[in-house]
Amino acid sequence: MMPPSSSSSSSTDSSVHTNLDPTGSALNLADSGPPASQNDGPPYTLLTVLLTLYFAQGLPSGFITQALPAILRDYDVSLEMIGLSGLLLAPWALKFLWAPVVDQYFSPKWGRSRSWILPLQLLSAMIVAAVGLFNPQQLSTPQTLWALYALLFFLSLIGATHDVAADGLATRSLSQLVRQSSDNKAIEATSTAHNPYQGMGNAVQVIGYRLGLILGGGVFLLVLGNWSWRYSFFAMAALIVLNTLPIWRYPENKHIAISQHQTQAKTDRMLLQIGHQRQASSTSDETLAEPKARSVAHYLTDNYGYFWHNREMRAWLTVLLSFKIVDGISSGMVKPMMVDMGIPTGSIGLWVSVLGSGASLLGAALAAWLLKRMAHHTALLSFNAF
Repeated sequence: MMPPSSSSSSSTDSSVHTNLDPTGSALNLADSGPPASQNDGPPYTLLTVLLTLYFAQGLPSGFITQALPAILRDYDVSLEMIGLSGLLLAPWALKFLWAPVVDQYFSPKWGRSRSWILPLQLLSAMIVAAVGLFNPQQLSTPQTLWALYALLFFLSLIGATHDVAADGLATRSLSQLVRQSSDNKAIEATSTAHNPYQGMGNAVQVIGYRLGLILGGGVFLLVLGNWSWRYSFFAMAALIVLNTLPIWRYPENKHIAISQHQTQAKTDRMLLQIGHQRQASSTSDETLAEPKARSVAHYLTDNYGYFWHNREMRAWLTVLLSFKIVDGISSGMVKPMMVDMGIPTGSIGLWVSVLGSGASLLGAALAAWLLKRMAHHTALLSFNAF
């Protein structure tokens, strides 16, 4: 998981202020959240929801990234097969491909993000409980290991899709501060640079996810020696279900309305598709592929064009890819190496996962404090220098 950090561009006409969310859809600022005055306090309800969402998301991710390599090596799984476990995280790298689908299709009754988050979170708990039914003594056999990998890949796919929906909820709720004047008529949107809730929201997201990593990774390795395999996973599944209650009770549809711009855009896309279908039905087989190719190109350009048309986005994407590739190559084999060195899995969980994630939590809190006092660009350069 990467804590949400979005760059958005806005366009303004005489009547409607719009903003782009990470998937490129236009948002109506008047519908992006409940009106708040300058005297309003922090949105504690929303922050609590975000904390529990990313905590529940971090639990299975912590197991896959932190605990699984050490557990597999402890049960004599080969290093080659442990190395293949890195492919379980592929959905996290490719989630941008289906992010527009998550953003566009939802039930208005349940809410734009809740329509995805609620079923995905419950599915995640069910898969974690199913993993608890495995016999860990059989992990070194190919059949058992591949079956486990299949379940965990599906779990990773669910987690990546959940992250898209959760990021959308956080972005729409925190990226714009909407104020209502005393006469309840004039609505004004302020820039995200002056949004007092943005840093708070980012810090809560990082803290929630890191707490999930600690419990799902390091603490899981610690308790696995005292609890049975089955009850350890059942406890994790119960925690995921428990952290579903806040988003279950959160009335998203009352706080984030459906944008008229989005509804019209969706209608236009449907009409365009119908037109393409009629055109295709009247052409020969040789020309049937042309509208499809144009449609695919339009989809890619419409949803991902900002990656290569914006110089800053190209530079930022290069930074993320270069960092994540190096991090992914090295980090997956650290814990198996420690097992081969004779270090107990409980100590690995304490040193690497608990203390390492604790340092990340401290860094997130320090960054939230510093970003109130220095420019983001200066802070990024300073942190990289350190």
